[in-house]
Amino acid sequence: TVVEVNDPEDAYTIFESLNDRGLELSIFDLLKNHVYRELGPRKEGIASHYWGQLAMNLREKKSDEFIRIFWIIRHGRTQKGALFTKIKEKYSGSTKAQDLIKGMVEDSDLFSSIDQADGDTWSNYAESTKNDIRSISLLGGNQAKPILLAALKSKWKEAEMKRLTNGLIALIVRHQIVGRERTGALEIFCTDLAHDIFAARLTCSDALTRIRAFYPDDTKFKNDFLDYKETRAQRAKYFLIEIERAS
Repeated sequence: TVVEVNDPEDAYTIFESLNDRGLELSIFDLLKNHVYRELGPRKEGIASHYWGQLAMNLREKKSDEFIRIFWIIRHGRTQKGALFTKIKEKYSGSTKAQDLIKGMVEDSDLFSSIDQADGDTWSNYAESTKNDIRSISLLGGNQAKPILLAALKSKWKEAEMKRLTNGLIALIVRHQIVGRERTGALEIFCTDLAHDIFAARLTCSDALTRIRAFYPDDTKFKNDFLDYKETRAQRAKYFLIEIERAS
């Protein structure tokens, strides 16, 4: 189907309307349409430049996941269905739309390898911190990504990042894997913590205090571990190695 329009504004409107007419569009697609629309024809070259960088940084990453994390560390939790509407309201107008795409390009560069210990994000960190990132990735700690990104954006020192990654491993193991507590509760906790870190309301020590208060205490963890069974070879290997180190 070909629809001819006389004004670019009509094209942007039609594209966005498709999402309300049964053709599901990703937030990434809708956001691209919004940025080009707000910057307008005179800044189309700027939009193309930054969007090209953003797409290249994300590559195989889940673009909608990145956009969600970009939003929550700055503005807090929101429902997935309301995310695009809130972004559109917050970043309306040419200046704000340009600030949005520039900020996304900067953050996507960090996000692109945030779960890859050998990637650019962690290239200047000690091997012990890289090992923690490997462990978080192995344990399936997706909820940790907003917290890590917020701390990196806040330029926490290397020693602070090391303490944070240790705390995140304990959080994932005690709450999610061994404790089998609700994943939804963990996600809410992590997004709120990330937002407070980005807003500079928490020091590293404050963040760790909140993490320890959230996950199961030693007594519950020991009881949970007695009943814990692991069928994934790599994860079982991780636990055996950590037990060996602690012995």
